[in-house]
Amino acid sequence: MWPPAYAAGVAHGRRAIAVALAALGLAAPAQAATPLRLGVAADVGEGASVPTEVAQVARTGARWLREDLEWNRAEPAPGRFDWRAFDGVVAAAAREGVRVLPILDAAPCWAAPAGTAPEECWRTLPAREGTLARFAAAAAARFGPGGAFWLAHPELDAQLASPWLEVWNEPYFPTGAQPVDAARYAQLFAAAAAAGRAANPATRWLAAATTTYTASAGGFGAWAPALRAVAGDVDGLSLHVYPGDRPPEGAITAFVDDVLDGLGEPRPVWVTELGYAACAPAEVPGRCVPGDTRAAREERKAGWLGRAIDELARAPHVEAAFTYTLREYAAPFHGDLGLLARGSVPLPAHAALQAAAARWGGAGAPGPFSWPPAALP
Repeated sequence: MWPPAYAAGVAHGRRAIAVALAALGLAAPAQAATPLRLGVAADVGEGASVPTEVAQVARTGARWLREDLEWNRAEPAPGRFDWRAFDGVVAAAAREGVRVLPILDAAPCWAAPAGTAPEECWRTLPAREGTLARFAAAAAARFGPGGAFWLAHPELDAQLASPWLEVWNEPYFPTGAQPVDAARYAQLFAAAAAAGRAANPATRWLAAATTTYTASAGGFGAWAPALRAVAGDVDGLSLHVYPGDRPPEGAITAFVDDVLDGLGEPRPVWVTELGYAACAPAEVPGRCVPGDTRAAREERKAGWLGRAIDELARAPHVEAAFTYTLREYAAPFHGDLGLLARGSVPLPAHAALQAAAARWGGAGAPGPFSWPPAALP
């Protein structure tokens, strides 16, 4: 999610260059039409329901699934690994022709600092870099290209192994990490990426990034510059984009550009969460799409989602966009972002993602987005 400073869709950095060129009567070079990886951050869970959930993702036309590879489940004790839950997700996805982007997060209590309350371990950053590095190496060796999971399942298409892995979900928010500390996250990320790459040289590593954050120790700072010290280990950036009650044009690409400016070096950008919510604006001011009725808001949510994907597909450096999430559920804002209503009824956003997959999932761009009707801008 981005800071409020982007409410007006400010444009600077690389976008300012385009404005300057336009003032001179020149045009910035056109971007070649290339496939955009489209996915769903779906929270498919585990057990018997996973194949059904993955099949629902596949019906959207998306060919990527973003899921938590929970460290506390996969390594419940130091050096003792239990991959069964995530094996089930990867296997179900492969059977549907879908790749899985693992998020390495949810620390076990044995890796957390001494004295951490048991209910807080999952979001607490580990006390030592080496513990996360060992887990990253084991995950890369198992699920990366040529990994042990794929060798153990010759019936599955090994070409569906994802070379990309992501380290931690939203460490810039207190709901995602404790402490919120950009420099500490950078150290942990660098250790994990280096160990993972050593265990499986075919893997590539995404660092969580945003513009500004409030540190647990106090103070307001810039997040991306802290990654500069470890930029050599950063293969790509993972960004979350929730524009709230604002249409996507301009503001999304300005946010992407500003994060890259903070890093100071070009990197592939993966928008690993993208969403609009059809909640009632009075419930969560500033975070819901406008509309007098739920049906009108679902239509606008779909239209803005499709246009947001178009913006990202045309943006320099952006290589992937994952819609959040698969299903709506009973929670203001977060529960109003889904593609399916309860009962697995497809919402208009489901059709919008299908249309986006048809536009951007191949090598060409067959024209501007024309759905929903112009009455819902």
